[in-house]
Amino acid sequence: MGEKKNNEIYLTYQKDDLHKICDKIKETEENADTEKFFAFMLSGLFNYRVMPFVQYNDDNLVACAVVGIAETPMERESVLYIHFAWINARYPYFWRRGMLFLEDLARSLKIQKILMSTKRSPEAFERKYQFKKSYTVMEKEVI
Repeated sequence: MGEKKNNEIYLTYQKDDLHKICDKIKETEENADTEKFFAFMLSGLFNYRVMPFVQYNDDNLVACAVVGIAETPMERESVLYIHFAWINARYPYFWRRGMLFLEDLARSLKIQKILMSTKRSPEAFERKYQFKKSYTVMEKEVI
């Protein structure tokens, strides 16, 4: 792919990049199955529905996101679903830039909604990025 420019957002299926995304997932979600998630990201090469993005400053990963074009019975049209997103805390302005990038991506794909789930404060996403709470995800562990 060649040398990446600092602070540019790149679509990637390079294994090194995907492993770095998996490393960030491990840092934030200790029980995540990163082998499965790696295969999921790589599937985008073939199904054109999974898109991993990375952003570097020098050789350091400073942001990444994995989004997908999803079908849901709750919506009539396809949605852009944020499966995972991480941004280095030293670059808080990348959140806004990243959201604008994803909005532009959705428009280019003629998608009108971006969905995500979060373990963080939904209110922050409402306030900062104009998301609105439309579904509640419930979880029950079955042993």
